[in-house]
Amino acid sequence: MLNIAICDDNEHICSIIEEIVIDYNKESDIEIKTEVFYSGEKLVEYLKIEDKFDLIFLDIELGNTTGIDVARHIRNEFNDHISKIVFITSKDGYEQELFEVQPLNFIKKPINNIKLKKCIQLAIKLLKIENKSFRYKKGHDIIRVAIKDILYFESKGKKIKIVTYNGSNYFYDSLKNIKEKLPKVFIKPHGSFLINFNKVKALKSKCALMENGIEIPISQRRLNNMRNMLIEFEQEKRDARI
Repeated sequence: MLNIAICDDNEHICSIIEEIVIDYNKESDIEIKTEVFYSGEKLVEYLKIEDKFDLIFLDIELGNTTGIDVARHIRNEFNDHISKIVFITSKDGYEQELFEVQPLNFIKKPINNIKLKKCIQLAIKLLKIENKSFRYKKGHDIIRVAIKDILYFESKGKKIKIVTYNGSNYFYDSLKNIKEKLPKVFIKPHGSFLINFNKVKALKSKCALMENGIEIPISQRRLNNMRNMLIEFEQEKRDARI
């Protein structure tokens, strides 16, 4: 099941997006459920009492509020860094503001059928990766953690510190072994760290700011790898707009 929200103050735009989603649903083997909202306030009110959405198509130029404000609310107030947000806009120039709310993509009006379907495909691909789990042994127990909840690993001597949205834990292993078990979104910015690149809020010259506010150092020799990763990640998102 893929839960999709469509939020635009233009009913015609909502209808177009909903029709494309319905059409995509007929072509795929994934069941899709949609909810439509004609204001950012209605979407926020819904999220206060209902489960979060997997994918949100969110208009930037809403009536009394902006899509960026709604996205900030989702990320900061609801602490939801999992839902994929695709911004709908008729203007350029929002890219810098959008980075802080970690959008999956953005689509310009008029809505292009192929572009929107590629966004759905990319969201499904990322959600499948995130829904997998990482397992580690602590004492006699096997601990299972959803990959989507992992922020980073830190090497502390013979122990590894795993940091998630729910806190941290320690176990014996090496970053090399851990990296081999994880998808390629986990990279080493520094010899002592392995981070989930999807959880980077901002990439600076000497550190990566994670979603929990922790700054992870980036070694000079790995800085280019981090930049290449960012280029590759952004390219995949741009491909969804072609």
